[in-house]
Amino acid sequence: MKTLRLSVVFAASLVGVGFIGCGGGNTDGGTESFDDQIFVGDDNTVGRVELTLSSPTISVGRTTTFNASAFDSTGAPIRGLRMVCESEGGVRILEPVVAGTTPRSFQMTNANGVVGGVIGCQDAGTYQFGCRMAVGGNRRKFVEVQCTGERPNGFEGFPGSAGGNLGGGSTDPNSQNANIRITGIKFTPLNGGGTSSNSDQIDVVRGSCITCSDSSQQIEPFSDDYVTLTVKSSSTTRVALTGIRYEVAGIGKSEILPVTAELSANSNGGSSETTLSVLVFRAAVPFKEFIIGSGREISDETGFKGVTFTVFGETALGKQVSASGSTTLAFQDYNYCPSGTVPNEALCPQG
Repeated sequence: MKTLRLSVVFAASLVGVGFIGCGGGNTDGGTESFDDQIFVGDDNTVGRVELTLSSPTISVGRTTTFNASAFDSTGAPIRGLRMVCESEGGVRILEPVVAGTTPRSFQMTNANGVVGGVIGCQDAGTYQFGCRMAVGGNRRKFVEVQCTGERPNGFEGFPGSAGGNLGGGSTDPNSQNANIRITGIKFTPLNGGGTSSNSDQIDVVRGSCITCSDSSQQIEPFSDDYVTLTVKSSSTTRVALTGIRYEVAGIGKSEILPVTAELSANSNGGSSETTLSVLVFRAAVPFKEFIIGSGREISDETGFKGVTFTVFGETALGKQVSASGSTTLAFQDYNYCPSGTVPNEALCPQG
């Protein structure tokens, strides 16, 4: 049942600090108190999301600070709300960190609506770092972090740090096939069910929608999610695409799903393009599956997950080719009730 919507504005300030140092960020987030006022938003009262970086580039082995701040639609800070942060593999989160078998990064916002912290670059590459509200946070942003240089002598990473659960990022720009590449990744639900303008949002729970005037109920639109990949080729020979495989970070990978598509031969520096669509997340009502046929349900507490797609093919000369591309999705219980309905009777106008 969807009773909460939370909104977050966060500004990350990345300021380089010393080797494996923790810097002087605002890391004194609020205590783990649950006596806060619940922020309930609707289309007219939700806040805004902002994300800024002072520098998008960090040397491997060095750290920088960030600040994540929550504001309501009037610009007032929201205190006492939990902020959760995650990253792709090459970026680690040093603060805040909650120790455990798998360290996690979360903390309550302080009186100024702020959680401050420190991230570090563990490997060279381009990686995503982001923060969200722990419950109902359908407003969130990602920062692209450029990690540059070689590992310093003696550097063995950041022991005890959190993060790295959104997938691998782009660790080597030369790892993909030089002649074909994935240039676009877009998710769309089948038959328009749960249609969202945000293609990185995956609704994972089918709920009910209530008409306030007569308290009647109807089932929330809920359907399978398809991915459409745009693939481009600069090969001088024809390329036949034969399959797609996808991998959800920390969950597993699918079998190779058969497809049939063709990229024509190119000359004089030209290119050809095609699109491929396959079913990815099946609506096994009332939940969805991570991997088709696995029976593994997607929890509405999943949050961010990195998803990597690989396309396979063969050139007219018999050479096997492949290309990969990654994106980050937000898996949550989103509200897609039709206009004029609400997901919970408590949201109906009183009186």
